[in-house]
Amino acid sequence: MGARIAVAVSLVFLAGASDGFADDLWKADFRAAAIAAQKAGKPLVIAVHAEWCKPCKDMERFTHRDARVVELLKREFVSVIVDGDKNPDLVKSWGVNGFPTELVVGTVGPIHKVVLERIDGKVGPEAYLKTLESALAKTGGARIDPAVRQAGGVARPAAPPKKAPSPPPMEEADPLPRKPAEGLLASLPPAPPTSKAGAAGVELPLAWDGHCVCSMVERGEMVKGKPEHEVVFAGKRYRFASAKKREAFEAEPPKFLPGEKGRCPVTFGDTGHWRDGDLRYPAIFAGRVFFLADESKRKKFLLNPEAYVDEQGRALRMAPPKDR
Repeated sequence: MGARIAVAVSLVFLAGASDGFADDLWKADFRAAAIAAQKAGKPLVIAVHAEWCKPCKDMERFTHRDARVVELLKREFVSVIVDGDKNPDLVKSWGVNGFPTELVVGTVGPIHKVVLERIDGKVGPEAYLKTLESALAKTGGARIDPAVRQAGGVARPAAPPKKAPSPPPMEEADPLPRKPAEGLLASLPPAPPTSKAGAAGVELPLAWDGHCVCSMVERGEMVKGKPEHEVVFAGKRYRFASAKKREAFEAEPPKFLPGEKGRCPVTFGDTGHWRDGDLRYPAIFAGRVFFLADESKRKKFLLNPEAYVDEQGRALRMAPPKDR
C-alpha cells in the first residue's frame, strides 16, 4: 500500500550476529529472528544499538517498553536487537552511520528484503508507533495467511483468486520524504476528463487494462475499476474503484498518472531505448507509479530508483556516445 528508499538489505544468517540485549520481545540472535519472521510472514524490526549508546538505552527503556509499542510488536512483527559494534559487516551492509538506527524489513513475497521504514536516531513512542504502522501499510498484502500462520506453515503471500491472473502488490521505493512532485508528465494533453464516451460509434481504448490509477497511488494496489465510475481522459477510458476515487482523479489527473506513460525507466536508462512496462511489475517511487518491463528490471529499480528517475519523475537519459 502504498517513504524511504526500498533498499534490498542482506538477510544473511550470520551465526555471530547476536548480543546480550534481548528479552522475550526482542531477540538477540539475528539469524533466528530472520527465520522466525519469514516463517510467521511478519516484517522484521532490526534495532542496531550499542552498549555504550545512551540514546539507545533510552529507546530500550522507554520507547520499546511503551505498552502500545509492545502490543503492536508482539502482534505484527518479529524484533531483534543487534550490537552494531560486534557486527560491523551487517552495519555496513545496512548503511548504518550512527546509533540508534532501526529498520523494518519485509520478509516474504515481493517485499522480501525490502526496507519498509527506517529510523535514524532516538524517537519517542508516538513517532515509533507511526513508523511501525507506516511499515505495515507498505506490506501490500505480502503477509502470510493467518490460517497458515496458526498451522505453522511456510510463509508465503495469500493465493490470489482463481479468475484472471492479477498483478502482484506494488512495492514502494522512495529515498527520502519529498514534497509532492509537480509537472509530472506535463507533455500529456491538458484536456480535463469528461464522463462522456468518444465520438459516436468509436470505442475508445481502456487505460491500464481498467485498473484504478487512484488505487495504485493511494493504496499501492492493482484494483480493477468499475464501468459505472468511468471517465474519458486524453482519448482513453479510465475506470475507478469508487465515485470518490473518480472525483479525486477529475480534480487532479496528473497526480495519479503512471510515470513515463507506463514505459520502463530501467530499460531506457540502461539501453537508451523505450520499452512498454508490464502491469505485472509495478513499483512506487516518490508517490508515482512506474511499470517495469520484467521482474529483474523491477528489482534493479527498487534497489536504486534515483539512478533511473529524477525528482520530477522523469526517466534519466543515458549520456550520448562521444564522437570518435
